Amino acid sequence: MRHHGFSTEFGPNIAPGGIAEERGSWEQVYLLDRLRAAGRRINRSHADLVDDAIKRLQRAESQSELAENFRVHKLPVDGVPVEHRGVDRQVRTVYVRLVDFDEPGNNDWLAVNQFTIVQHKNRRPDVLVFVNGIPLALLELKNPANEQRP
Repeated sequence: MRHHGFSTEFGPNIAPGGIAEERGSWEQVYLLDRLRAAGRRINRSHADLVDDAIKRLQRAESQSELAENFRVHKLPVDGVPVEHRGVDRQVRTVYVRLVDFDEPGNNDWLAVNQFTIVQHKNRRPDVLVFVNGIPLALLELKNPANEQRP
């Protein structure tokens, strides 16, 4: 279902074993098929490098949570540097874009409610907003009339 440019989905539907499964495990936070499709759409001349860019996005490169968060923030913003051999056999670095900032309508916008993540603890944010399969915003919706809620 689409609302204001966003598709919406119910988390259990796209969870492992769900009716529209988009995740291979409960730990997985990226929606890889959406990310791969968007990467190829945005980087038509370097579509063959998208999988390498996704691997770099998923691979932790620092033990510091702060440094890792900054690195993962920069990759969608600046592009993912991927080395490859050009037709002249020289090693080149290409920046694979994961988000299309020039044409926002070219992105895949998705809001998912009740998206469960199981890592050290179970987490289930009320709404998780994805752009091209990358989680970018987390919303917790509280009832202000409920005095029992923290």
